[in-house]
Formats: sequence, structure tokens, C-alpha cells
Amino acid sequence: MKLYRYTRLNQHLLAFLRESELYFASPLSFNDPYDFDLDCLVLEPESSGELAERYQASLQHEAVRAARMIRGVEDRYYESERVQRRPEHTARTIDLFSRKLEVIETALGALEAPSSEDIVALIGHSWSGLKHQLARTYGVVCFSASPTQMLLWSHYADGHRGVCLEFDTDERPIRGWKHYTYIPVGYCEDRTIDVLGLGFDAAFIALLSTKGSAWAYEQEYRLITLRGPGPQPARLAALTGVFLGSRLHESPPELQTALFTVLLGNQAKRAGVRKLRFAICDKVPGKFEATLRPARDLRELERVCNDRRLTTA
Repeated sequence: MKLYRYTRLNQHLLAFLRESELYFASPLSFNDPYDFDLDCLVLEPESSGELAERYQASLQHEAVRAARMIRGVEDRYYESERVQRRPEHTARTIDLFSRKLEVIETALGALEAPSSEDIVALIGHSWSGLKHQLARTYGVVCFSASPTQMLLWSHYADGHRGVCLEFDTDERPIRGWKHYTYIPVGYCEDRTIDVLGLGFDAAFIALLSTKGSAWAYEQEYRLITLRGPGPQPARLAALTGVFLGSRLHESPPELQTALFTVLLGNQAKRAGVRKLRFAICDKVPGKFEATLRPARDLRELERVCNDRRLTTA
């Protein structure tokens, strides 16, 4: 499957193409304030005793998993020279699960609540605390299933002045990753989640992959890391295409020059890796639609861009 990432023509894009670094954003930086903000729902009816038992069992399960993760990371650190070369990642992971464990233990200690209402409040408080920790630790890259969505070109590619990158999901996106999943985003009207019914782990994935129905046109997929926001070393093989916006020629000339220079260098490094395909996303005559017009090579792509700049000068 191919997925597409829309982006401005900026230093993040140039760093990705030049240094093969893919930038993972913090969930707190999402442009939709409702994103990563599902409210906790506790389904009724249940007696306070039954509800407390479910809550306690769920928290205890999460506490065991968090403790195992801490031990596993510590063991790998002492046994693996490769892991020892990344002490900041080890410290960040241990800090995440230690804080998660603190939130869970605090919640377990408050289980002397006398009523269902109090327990529901505790569950909501625990959920809020865990969301806060996750927001500081997860990094996310967003993709779309379509390279010709006009609104995405307008919103994320600087009004068609940017670029759309094509990725092959069959290729590992990040060096060193053994396992990865592009998670499809679900769209709905209800901004609540049954945390106990799903379990905390499934709830966290839902938290990171649920948006309002108004965003369904994005056809979004997300790649998620626990290494936190920031750049990750990308694999050249995962990138298969570079498509320019129809108004890229209106971008700052120095950035256009840098883009073609960096693309030329990227091509030179792709020995043994499939060549990039190039195109310009253009208007369909007589319709409110966009289409990709292929370019034979990078030289033709640059020539088309230069011709458009001269025509509109």
C-alpha cells in the first residue's frame, strides 16, 4: 500500500530528504484541539462493587505490564551495547512507565470510594493522568491514502506551494525498527471512550487514532513511536515518490533551489534502491479535481517549475 505525507517546503522537509530524518510530532501539536482528547466513559448499570472490581483488575493488569516494561528496558540496557548507545531513549522509556505506574498506584490507593459516582470520578482522573503522560512521550507522523486531495494540499502543503511524499508501507520506515504499523484513523461523532471495556492499551490506541467525522476527507493513517517527538532515522527505501504542488514555483526561490539540490543528492544515495517517481499535482481541466502529471526525471520536474515561475513573474 502507498501512503502520502503532505508538507510545506521547509527545513523539516529538506532535513528528511538530505539526512533521511522523519520528524515525529507531539500529539499536543495537532491542529485539531479535539484530537487526542477523548473523554472517559463508564458504562452503566453496575453496582459500585462490580465497578470497583473491574477498575481494580484493569489497573492491576496495567501495573504488571508497566513493571515488566521497566524491567525489560533495564535488562536490555545492561545486555545490549546497541541500546547503551541510546541512553536518552532508555531513560525516557523508563520515565514513561514509572510515571504510568505512579498514576496507577495512586488510583489503586483511592479505591475506598463508597459509591459508583466516586469510582467513575476516579476512573476519569486516572485516564486524564495517563493521557498527560502519553502526550509527552508519543511521537506521531500523519499520512493520507490519497495524493490528490485538494483540501490537504491547501491545509498542509502551504496552499499547493509545498510537496507530497509517497511512502511504501511494505518497507520499514525507520532504521532499527523491527515492527511497525500504520494505524488507520477512525472518524465518528462521539468523543467518548469506554476505557474499562476496551482496556487501557486499546484505549490509548483509540485515543491516538480517533477524530471527528468532519475530518474523514483526510483518509488518515498514523505512524506512532514511543521514542517521543523529534526526528527518527528514516530508510530511503520507504520513500518512493515526490510530488510538487501546482504553486510550488511561488515558494521562496532559495527553498526551491535547496529542494532540487537535495533531491539530486538523495537520488545519488539510492544505489540498490528503486528510483523516485516525480510528478506535479495539477488542475483537471473543467473540474474541481486534482491529478498527478508525471515527470520523466528530476530535470524535467525542475524545468516545469522554472517555466511556471517565469510565466507568472
